[in-house]
Amino acid sequence: MKRAIQVILVVGAMVAAAAALAWGAAVWFLGPYLIWAPEGIHTSAHTPAAVAIGDSLELTVRIRNDGHENRTLEAISLELGLLKGFAIESVEPPFEASDPATDYRIYRFNQAIPAGQVTPVRFNLTAIEAGAFQGRVEVQFFDESRISSTTAATAVRTR
Repeated sequence: MKRAIQVILVVGAMVAAAAALAWGAAVWFLGPYLIWAPEGIHTSAHTPAAVAIGDSLELTVRIRNDGHENRTLEAISLELGLLKGFAIESVEPPFEASDPATDYRIYRFNQAIPAGQVTPVRFNLTAIEAGAFQGRVEVQFFDESRISSTTAATAVRTR
C-alpha cells in the first residue's frame, strides 16, 4: 500500500510538471498572437445610441497612450456587423489604405499616438439602413502583436 501511494505521488508530480511546462510553452509561443491590449494603451469607441436613416453621425475611436513612449497606429478594423447600416463619408485623420477582410473592414494608418495623450480617430458616417448595428473595433500598432479591442453599437430607425 505504501509503495502504491509513492507511485501515485511521483506520477502525479510528473503529470503536474508536464502540464505546467506545456502551459508555459503555449503562453511563450502563442502569447504574442493572443488578443489583449498593448501595455499602456486604452481604447474606446463612441457612437450615438440611435439615429434615423439619412442622419450623419460620428464613430469616434479614442486611443489613450498611458505609456512612456510614442506609439504608431497601424490599423483600425471595424466589424462588418457595425458598418452594415452605414456609408463612411470621411475619416479624420485620413487613412492610407482600406482593405476588406472576412468579417472586418481594415483602415490602415501611419499615425503617431503621443505618450501621455488621447488621440481621437473620427469616422463620419451616414445611416443608410434601419436596424440595430453593433460590432468590434480593433486597434493595431506597428511593432505590436497585441490588439486593443472594444465595441460600438447604434440603432437606426426609419423617419
